[in-house]
Amino acid sequence: MNYLPSAAEKAKAKSALQVLVESTKTWLDMKGFKAEIVPVGSIVKETFVSGEVDLDVYVLVDNPQKAVEEITKFFTEDGRFKRSGPLLIWHFKHFGFDVAMVFGKPGDVKTDTIGHSQFFNEKLDENQKSDVIKLKALFKSYGLYG
Repeated sequence: MNYLPSAAEKAKAKSALQVLVESTKTWLDMKGFKAEIVPVGSIVKETFVSGEVDLDVYVLVDNPQKAVEEITKFFTEDGRFKRSGPLLIWHFKHFGFDVAMVFGKPGDVKTDTIGHSQFFNEKLDENQKSDVIKLKALFKSYGLYG
């Protein structure tokens, strides 16, 4: 089995993530929020296992609770909430993709995850990213990841 995503799968995932970012930003802007929408995760880092794509975004806003209340009116698919310290996480399905939308205030210590994507993309070459994917696939096969 090939765990490395094809060029077409990468393009589809990146496109879906971009649409999610743009539609989230547009909705929150219309509702009067000044939000920064930051794509994160394995699509941005180019380290997702083929066939196992999810969309991850951070929504940085002064009032995360109110923003969550508004965004669930736009993304009406069944979802669930999780709290992780100061962050609110809204998990839902969108166009067949699993989405994790993380709401926090700008500067929250837990938003350091945002820097992971930049670090990966600056430090890892394509061969190293392929190695990360293979390791993730191995861990998944033993129930140790995701």
